[in-house]
Amino acid sequence: LKEGFRIDDQSYLGWFARATLSFWPKWDFKSGHRFYKKAMALNPSFTEAEEGLAELYTGIGDFEKAMAHTRNILTLNPLSPNHYYTKGVIHYLSRDYLQALESMEAALKVDPNFGFAIEMSLACYILLKDYEKLDSFLGEHPQAERPEECRALYKLMYPDENIDIGLSAIPSRLREGADSTLFPWHLFLQVYLGHHELALDILEEGVNRRMGPMINFMNIPFLEPLHRYERFQRLVKNTFHADKLPDEGSVDTVDAPAGRALLEEEVVQQYLATLSHHFENEQLFLDQNLSLKTLAAQMDIHPNKLSWLLNEHIGKNFNELVNSYRLEAFKGKALDPANSHLTLLALAFDSGFNSKSVFNDFFKKKEGMTPRAWVKANTRQV
Repeated sequence: LKEGFRIDDQSYLGWFARATLSFWPKWDFKSGHRFYKKAMALNPSFTEAEEGLAELYTGIGDFEKAMAHTRNILTLNPLSPNHYYTKGVIHYLSRDYLQALESMEAALKVDPNFGFAIEMSLACYILLKDYEKLDSFLGEHPQAERPEECRALYKLMYPDENIDIGLSAIPSRLREGADSTLFPWHLFLQVYLGHHELALDILEEGVNRRMGPMINFMNIPFLEPLHRYERFQRLVKNTFHADKLPDEGSVDTVDAPAGRALLEEEVVQQYLATLSHHFENEQLFLDQNLSLKTLAAQMDIHPNKLSWLLNEHIGKNFNELVNSYRLEAFKGKALDPANSHLTLLALAFDSGFNSKSVFNDFFKKKEGMTPRAWVKANTRQV
């Protein structure tokens, strides 16, 4: 590689190779970021480099930038299963499992045997607490790496569900080829078996060895029970210390080349009025299955252009906009005495949220407190 650069230091493939060797085997975020950007500058249409940059942003938890780059590469190359998977990972780590599944379905349409998409789909069905779909998906995809471990994990996470799953063989299966799997199912099982110290041992080893499946450990949903441990917090701090992260000295925009508008101003205003009608009058945000694609279909606009419209003229991505409306709907319902017999989670679902964790995380991010604390504080003021 060094000899190649001596001959030609303007090879985008060479810079891409340097970026890949810096990021994946070493988790060198600074060098990986710099080299991916160099490859992209030399060949803006080379989506593999921009995908690598999106994966780097995902690893360090900058989902907004990761999604912006992912939208761009899917515009350039909508037939890449890897690009759909990259998008789905961002949704998964953001606790938006239905959107993640939509991305996995798109990836599997392009490549029905794409292992990463199969494993991610299983993870989403488990987190959505949908055993029927999990079992059906396993039946349709015999290529799944660890079907029995997936079922066992479901049973451990939801022990009160009346499903017949034996757990006696799991301890012995945990020792079978754990390092060779696309997903760290063995780690997740140890977490929900209650073996937290052992799980932290496995996690630390995986991080120290810079294993690919561990790159997103800071935000992996299955690892939430470990967040309270000082060992986990120290691991996050050491891995993602500010000194190790990219220096973002310049604005990083990718949604429209050179800031060029994708729609004429008159058309923009028409779509904004249509959007307002759908949300203010028809309250489409109450639909738990609403997606960027279905909203775009309702508005008769391409999803890429709708995404651009939201980011450029409202300043929010699709999930932020929809969840903001859902949040306001929840607050109104929560303070209504007529709803005092309903749980806060029931009111959240009635407001369009489809995940407890997404609701709680979004609420705390916007209000600075838990939903229960907010309701208590505002009930006293009424």
